[in-house]
Amino acid sequence: MKGYHNSNQDNLKAIDSNIGIYGGIFVTLNSSHCTDTHYGEYVYAIDFETICESSDIEDFLYTEEGCQFLADNNRTEDDVEALRDCEYAIDDDDTYRENQKIRALIAKKLGFDAVEENDGYLVVNGVVTYLGHCKSEEVAEYIENDYD
Repeated sequence: MKGYHNSNQDNLKAIDSNIGIYGGIFVTLNSSHCTDTHYGEYVYAIDFETICESSDIEDFLYTEEGCQFLADNNRTEDDVEALRDCEYAIDDDDTYRENQKIRALIAKKLGFDAVEENDGYLVVNGVVTYLGHCKSEEVAEYIENDYD
């Protein structure tokens, strides 16, 4: 599977799930979003394969190891639904972002490359390829060819 990521970093070489507030990088499957500077000016293609689904998260969190994982991340069994379902309504943005990171950590722990989020995928393991500046001819040509 191929996703696309815009960043303010012009030298992204790999995904390091140990840094940042999300534990990975967000991608969209739609390359036409690459020309928008809202998330950054530099465009990357991210190749990844396996996706952690909500049922994988729920199954894990109800195991003994999952219960310990919850405790280690200051969560309880009451938080399973919010962690399992990326669409779960949470009023606090900080808690929402923390839950995204926890879902990424679960995906990584279970050996998946990404976890589905409400606006794309949060990738914890994949191959990063620099495509260029979002307003460059190279990116425009890439997008055009991506739809052929």
